[in-house]
This record gives sequence, structure tokens and C-alpha cells, in this order.
Amino acid sequence: MPEQLSVDQFIRDTLEDIKDPKNSNFMKKVSSVKHTIGLLDGVRSFPLWNYFVDNRQRSSLHGKNKKICQERRYSRKHFFSKFMIVFQAYVESSNSLCDELDRLSQLALEGEETSGNDIGAGLCKFSVVHRDLSNMLKHLLQNLNSVIVYPMETLMSTDVKSDLRKPFEKAVKDYETKYDKLQKEKIQTMKELGAFVPETFTEEMSGDLEKERRKLQLEACEYMIKMTEIKSRKGADLLQQFIDFYHVQINYFKECLNLMEHFGKSMDDLSSRTNAIRKRNDIQRKRLCDTRDEVKKLLLEQEVGLCSLRHVVDRHLTS
Repeated sequence: MPEQLSVDQFIRDTLEDIKDPKNSNFMKKVSSVKHTIGLLDGVRSFPLWNYFVDNRQRSSLHGKNKKICQERRYSRKHFFSKFMIVFQAYVESSNSLCDELDRLSQLALEGEETSGNDIGAGLCKFSVVHRDLSNMLKHLLQNLNSVIVYPMETLMSTDVKSDLRKPFEKAVKDYETKYDKLQKEKIQTMKELGAFVPETFTEEMSGDLEKERRKLQLEACEYMIKMTEIKSRKGADLLQQFIDFYHVQINYFKECLNLMEHFGKSMDDLSSRTNAIRKRNDIQRKRLCDTRDEVKKLLLEQEVGLCSLRHVVDRHLTS
């Protein structure tokens, strides 16, 4: 089985072949390059396929595996959509709360009660604070969507298509076709001449196949560049996105904290005013309860007196 080449090893072998094609052993590593390219894009999701299943079974298994991957990508993308919907719904609910606080504040200010101004002003303050917090969260969600969610959705929904490999596969096919043709011709010629020199054979083949070999090397480079970009998007670029969002979150929490600290400066005064209003309301409620009890007592006495009078009248009439 051909060995898998590292990118650095491929670069080194290619540059050596360019520098000294006659003494290069790149021709012996073409099968390894082909094997490495096949592994890079994850085509061989099950490495043992080539040994234990025929082409029909391999195609069937690959189709099932592809379907599973598509379902997982859809599930992940759906998760991110639900994730954003939940937070957006929270922002909308928070804005609705602020609208209701504004309405209640206006009603309190327009009322005739002496405590209306304090209540209206307090509700208005909370409306302003919650609206500011809601706007900050909305801005955070916009950053979350642009920095994390959208790139993640794109990454999850992107499939490495086999079309990317087609130019390389064509270059390999052209190389192998010409290699087999030249090999047969040269071996036949050498047999007819009665002289087979391996060194001369290799040098001649290397020279005759230089154009095809360069094309193969070019397409291998192009493909590895594309795969390196994909690897970067799934690795370093993705990690950098979370690092960037970390700084966005830090700024968000700082702004929220500064807002709450500024609002907290008036909290003691607001609490004392609220307690005073509650005490007045409690006193007023107690007086109303006492008045209610007096009225109920009077009504009860009147009802008892009326019943007694009716009883006396009934006795007088019957006698």
C-alpha cells in the first residue's frame, strides 16, 4: 500500500524534482501522492473499504454515509437557527415590557394621586434601563450572528465536493496513460536491441514525462492549497472567531455593568420613596378596612333591629 506523504514531504520532493529531474525519485512517489490526495478530502471515510468490500458495496456505504452527514449538517444548521430565534424572541419580549412600562408610567403621571409622579418617574427609569439593556443585547446578538453563527452555518453546510479533485485526477490519468504507453514502447525497443539498462530507462522516462509530471504536481499543489484553506476555516479561523467574540462579550458585560452602576446611584432614593408610598397605601388601606367594618356593623345592627320589629308586629297581629 502506498505511503501517505506529508505536505512538507510533497513540497520537498517536488522542488527536488524541479531542481534535478534526472536524479529525482518523484516518479516512484506518484502513487503515494495519489493516495495522499485521496485521503485529504475524507473520501475514504472507512479506511478498510478497499480491502473488505467490492465497488458496489463501497458505493452503497458511501451513499449512506453521505446521507448521514447531510442530516447532521441540517440538524446543526437548524440548531443555530433555533438558537438565534430564542434570543431574538427575548429581545422582542424585553422591548414589549418597556412599552408597557412606558404606558403605565404615563397613566401614573396623568393620575390625580400625589404619589403618581414618583411612581411614573420610577417606572420610566426602569423602562429606559431595560430598553438600553435590550439594545445592548441586540447588538451582541448581531455580533454573535456575524462572528460565530453565520460562519458556523456556512462551515456546517459546506460539503467538500469531489469536483475539486477532478483536475488532479485528470492529470494523474494523463500521466499514467502516457507512462504505460512509453513503458511498453521502451521495453519492447530495448528487448529488440538486447540491452535493458534500468538507469537509462528511468532517465528517458523522466524526460519524456516531464510535462505530465509537472501538470500532476501543479494540480496536486492546487488541491492541497484548497484543502489547507478548508482546514484553516475549520481550525485556526474558527478559533479566532471565538476569540473575537470573547472580546465583544467582555465589552458587552462592561457596558451593562456601567449602565446598572449608573442606574444604581438613584436606587436608594427610589427605594425610600417607594417605601413611603407603600406606607401611605398601607395606612389608607387600614382606614378603609376599619370604615368597612363599621359600615358592616351598622348594617348588621339595622338588620337585627328590623327583624325584631317585624317579630313584634307579627305577634301583635296574631294576638
